[in-house]
Amino acid sequence: MRILVVQKEYLIALDVKEALSGLLPGYVETASLIDLGAQLRGQSWDLVLLDTGDTPETDRRNASAVLASGSALVFLTGHVDFADGVPGFQEWPVLVKPFIEGQLLDAVLRGLALAGKS
Repeated sequence: MRILVVQKEYLIALDVKEALSGLLPGYVETASLIDLGAQLRGQSWDLVLLDTGDTPETDRRNASAVLASGSALVFLTGHVDFADGVPGFQEWPVLVKPFIEGQLLDAVLRGLALAGKS
């Protein structure tokens, strides 16, 4: 399994990567939001954990790019108002930071199942 963690905050990305590495077999990589396009063009990913951006337009553009690449999607956010879903992408799991490992695993498994990758 190949998982990409795309996060604004580098230390949070590392925490997520470490947690995932202990929960699931496979390869986990981190990237910034700026590098998302290059990462999606350069490699295939089974799942992308995507931090919400600063605007709804950014979220739509980034999430659409992830889904167009064939990857499953899980949103990462610090905004509790997105807990029930990111507008336009409500079917995809949202993991509100801070979170515990059990919540991370549940969100990843739900995202993979939605994409038929479980």
